Amino acid sequence: MGGNPESKEIIFFIHGFPDSPHTFSAQADYFKNDYLILMPYLRGMDPQSTVDIPKNRYSIDSIVLDFIEIINTHDPHGNFKVHIVAHDIGGLYAWQLASDLGKKRATLTAINAPSIQIMMQRLGNFSQIRKSWYIALFQIPVLSETLWKKFGSEVTKRAFIKDGQIPPATIEDVSRGLNLYRAGFKASVKNILSGQKSEDLGRVLCISGDKDPYLVVSKKSEVENSSSNVILRVLEGGHWLHQSKPDKINQHLHDFFRSSDVK
Repeated sequence: MGGNPESKEIIFFIHGFPDSPHTFSAQADYFKNDYLILMPYLRGMDPQSTVDIPKNRYSIDSIVLDFIEIINTHDPHGNFKVHIVAHDIGGLYAWQLASDLGKKRATLTAINAPSIQIMMQRLGNFSQIRKSWYIALFQIPVLSETLWKKFGSEVTKRAFIKDGQIPPATIEDVSRGLNLYRAGFKASVKNILSGQKSEDLGRVLCISGDKDPYLVVSKKSEVENSSSNVILRVLEGGHWLHQSKPDKINQHLHDFFRSSDVK
């Protein structure tokens, strides 16, 4: 937690894989005077945690419930509005959190962070399949953990370098985070079988990098089923736009948050 504890607005940041809340440091610093900043670790990604987490606790519903508990701890009377900002696989949880928050939700911003529904629409998109082939590998228990523990540090470095970023000085073993992808896959299957339609999430900002190595650029047709008030922005850059283009991302967020009164 950080930022202004007197504010009635929360920015809830959800990072991706392999990453940590520190990925949003530039945004947290920019908004710290005007918002209460909440930046939890995704389950299995905190290097300081040694708790053996049951596999069912990686489900989207379970993690989103934890996020809501974190928000309610800081807003026990339900008076605050919440701006959700997510990156990468954090998007799977962000879109669900936006739905579950209901009237407490102010905005949702997805920075290269599609929802399950959007990823399902891309199943027939060869470009997306080619970019995200690794998700299939992550579905294989034991093997993917073994490979990640052996090669994960190097893979992480190359991922950041490929995107034009400086790799983290210290790369922790986050192999438990692979369970996030398996939970996402299970939720995708459940979503297909149920045929459940998305509710209108209100104000949504989708920011894509035109050179993202892992995701294709978001289209309005993908998002319009989830929002009647969606803004799309495509920036020159890769996957970690909030790090490579912090000033532009911060300005987009600032304008989006303030584009209408939060009541």
